[in-house]
Amino acid sequence: MTAVGAIIDVRVELFGVARLTAGRRELTVSLPRRPAVPEVVAALARACPDLVGKVIAEDRTRLMQSQILNLNGMAFVGDGALKLAHDDHLLLFSSQAGG
Repeated sequence: MTAVGAIIDVRVELFGVARLTAGRRELTVSLPRRPAVPEVVAALARACPDLVGKVIAEDRTRLMQSQILNLNGMAFVGDGALKLAHDDHLLLFSSQAGG
């Protein structure tokens, strides 16, 4: 990930329905530093509009209930502001995965 001014590029790995819908393993989105979850979701919707209605809610500010974001494979992302660093990445997958 690289930072340019107040914008960082974030790699988002896609799994399950997200990967099948997007037809790719990952997306890179540009975000402001410390983005809120709706900013991340909106950036994903812009990068891959096909995700809207299947993975991303129609309002493009939240994920469908069946989907979840994870930061660095270590912590699930809630509704608050994210604290993304240059070497961070997000994973997007079904909230039912593994359970």
